[in-house]
Amino acid sequence: QQRHQRAGLQEEQEHAQDHDAHAWRLAHMLQADAHRWGAEFAEMRERAQVAWEALPKGEASWCKAAADIATACRVLGHYDQLVSVGESLSQLKPLPHFEAAYTEAAARTAMQLFIIGWTKHGDALLSRIADAERLLSQTHPAVVAWFHHARAFAALHGGDPGAYLQLCAEAARCFERAGNLRSVVNARVHLGFAYIEVGGFGEAEIALRDALNHASRMGLHNVRATALHNLGMALARLNQLDEAMTVELEAIRLAASQGDQRIEGASYHYLAIIHMLRGELGQAEQEAFNATEKLRVAPPVRAHALATLGATRLARHHVDAALAATEEAMSLFKSLGGAEEGEVAV
Repeated sequence: QQRHQRAGLQEEQEHAQDHDAHAWRLAHMLQADAHRWGAEFAEMRERAQVAWEALPKGEASWCKAAADIATACRVLGHYDQLVSVGESLSQLKPLPHFEAAYTEAAARTAMQLFIIGWTKHGDALLSRIADAERLLSQTHPAVVAWFHHARAFAALHGGDPGAYLQLCAEAARCFERAGNLRSVVNARVHLGFAYIEVGGFGEAEIALRDALNHASRMGLHNVRATALHNLGMALARLNQLDEAMTVELEAIRLAASQGDQRIEGASYHYLAIIHMLRGELGQAEQEAFNATEKLRVAPPVRAHALATLGATRLARHHVDAALAATEEAMSLFKSLGGAEEGEVAV
């Protein structure tokens, strides 16, 4: 009887330990998610990494942790680890009952790979989840939304901004159907950028102001920085140059505070374009140079910034310096095989 009691007590203790370990891993995942929306990407990566290493490989929480690590690594410029996560997902055979979690993780990670211009790795992941839209459309609209996002960035880097616009709009609708309000706001920012790319500057302003209002109300600091960055360009193209400059400077401040060099550098680039439109060529050249330095972590965006730097130097009759910047832009563009914006400018 005592042996049975001891065995029962040991079983209860082991069950409690398993429960505590699960709660500990879940807490790290929740912290990573909170850090993501708060634009605290170093902390997000740290929490997700701890959970990822402790979780059973291939299960839903493991897949989510992988996608969180990929997102944080893209922002922080840890591209080797981002690619490593992508390869882990590419080589993984989804476990039964976790196909939806795997699809979301693969789509989110592929999206990050397309953003940094590593399209070969992004394409490899998308090929693994090619049937996701058909299989999950009725049951998992949020997962399908991430799939649309990934395909949108593939289209953008493939030179099809029209498809990018269409897929961003579809992603926003899917997130809304899933009730994922924070992701709806983020999707509206991508939609605003898509409108800019096809010349719909008025539509871009409406989408971006709407996203900005919701992001501010919901405390989505990472979304605010990107929304401000794109709103500045939309306003500039609508010839509202004073407000455009104010908005872009705020985007720079926010992105710098978040450690997001890609958005910070891209905002310096848009600021350079705004100065060019104002006829302030010296300041435009300086901001374009600042952009190219910040954007060493984001080659696809840097190619466009180098082209703008070349244009400012040419306008100031610094011909040799203009040629050097333009040749570097062209070389970078050819090595990437595409970019998310600025192909014609390059």
